[in-house]
Amino acid sequence: LTVDQIISLIIVFISLLLTIFLLTAKTKNAISNIFLALFLLANAQDSSGLLASYLLYPTVPGWGMILNSTVFFKMPLLYLYLLSVIYSDFKLRWIHLWHVLPWVLNFLVFMPRYYAVDFDAKWEFLSGNGYRENFEIQFSYIAVHIQITVYLVLSYFAINKYRKLLLENFSNASLFNYKWLFQLITIIGVESAFATLKNVFLFLNIETAYSYSKLFLSLFALGFICWLVLKALHNPNLFRGVSSNLQLIKKIKLEKNLVKLIPDEID
Repeated sequence: LTVDQIISLIIVFISLLLTIFLLTAKTKNAISNIFLALFLLANAQDSSGLLASYLLYPTVPGWGMILNSTVFFKMPLLYLYLLSVIYSDFKLRWIHLWHVLPWVLNFLVFMPRYYAVDFDAKWEFLSGNGYRENFEIQFSYIAVHIQITVYLVLSYFAINKYRKLLLENFSNASLFNYKWLFQLITIIGVESAFATLKNVFLFLNIETAYSYSKLFLSLFALGFICWLVLKALHNPNLFRGVSSNLQLIKKIKLEKNLVKLIPDEID
């Protein structure tokens, strides 16, 4: 085993332990734990890729690619997790299915030249000299980085609104929860920036820089999962949800002013 593979195995092992803890822990807000557990599994697969590389691709390459494409679920799961812990009355609705669209689009792009062909054709696609130059591969990498950027922006907006709601609606509101969420998204953002740089080295065929950046990213991912475990152990009650019906003061004032103007306009 290489150093990178050993680190990947450690990441997978710790992620599985934390996932089991989250799914078995007694809590009133079980949906939050489910979202975080699924995020950890998708993150572990993205960080290691061992299951797909050594078990699925050699025998069922179609399922190997499907498993690798679960990277498109990482940020939606994290974003839904944020919403579920920010708002105490959060519920899954049919509209949330739009988060699956990037994965569906990626699947459709791979369909003609990969999923719809036989085993030998799949292996030719994967092992060819121009693997990195395939349109499908380039599309997948670009799409996932665009998706990550969009969800990071959405997450920062949600966390910032959470902070304002806490300050305006609770007299003794502590910003500890906000700071924790902000740290979580910021670390994910930094990791994503390094991942983007690593993939730039990959497609520019700068092998030495790619190898070092891949090792650094593995160490960063290991540090992140260890930090997450320590946070969960030392602060089991990190989040306090607020009702999604709460509004910011400036929004309430604007609505009141509009209500006052309506009778005058009727007269």
